[in-house]
Amino acid sequence: MKGEDSLLTVLLRYFEPLSRSSARTSEQLISIEQSGRCQMYDFGKEGNLEHYGTPQPALYYLRNVTAQCMFVYSESDKFAQPENTARTLAELGNSKSFMYEVKSKEFAHLDYILDDEVKPLVYDKVVEFFGQN
Repeated sequence: MKGEDSLLTVLLRYFEPLSRSSARTSEQLISIEQSGRCQMYDFGKEGNLEHYGTPQPALYYLRNVTAQCMFVYSESDKFAQPENTARTLAELGNSKSFMYEVKSKEFAHLDYILDDEVKPLVYDKVVEFFGQN
């Protein structure tokens, strides 16, 4: 890493292959938020007809997800808000999944990879959860 490189520059260079999909991923997240539906990618009316056979994007049927899941969220995470996390959890097809709140008021989405305290705050809890189940 060069001395003048910022952490963001290094991350963008490292994750460059993922950056090609970021616009579409952002559109997908916005579409889900605006529609209130856990739906597949919205290609527009004609594209949806071609891909899904309907003018609206097809839904993800979360009732079909039977694997045990641990939903991790925090107050400051704008991508995983408690109310959306709870709604998704309620739509799953199992009763063993649960929500875990990160015990840090400043913990946000990028902190899952950047925070110095992510191991005790999140990773240890995930390993413990899946180690018991």
